[in-house]
Amino acid sequence: MRNLLVTPVVALMLAAVSLPAMANSIDLQQFGIGNQAGGGQIGHGNHIGVFQWGVNNNAVLNQKGKNNHGFVGQVGKNNKATVDQTGQGGWAAVSQSGNGNTATISQSSW
Repeated sequence: MRNLLVTPVVALMLAAVSLPAMANSIDLQQFGIGNQAGGGQIGHGNHIGVFQWGVNNNAVLNQKGKNNHGFVGQVGKNNKATVDQTGQGGWAAVSQSGNGNTATISQSSW
């Protein structure tokens, strides 16, 4: 199951490299039932990538600044991830497989 999760997370990270410099972007892929993803972006050049496969997974990513990259990959059920990024050029990734995992990343890179 680990290989299944690593591949989507790597693909999302590679997709971020080819974006226009001023655009914020979100890449969301969900498979299953009751998965939720949300968040917000303030600034420019920020990228959010979420891959969810399973039941009732939850991902929230917030970015304020520029050129931040946040990624969440979840396979299983009832997993929760929160990523908050403030500043410039931050990279953060959460990879969860199984059931009932919780992860929180708070990153500041001014």
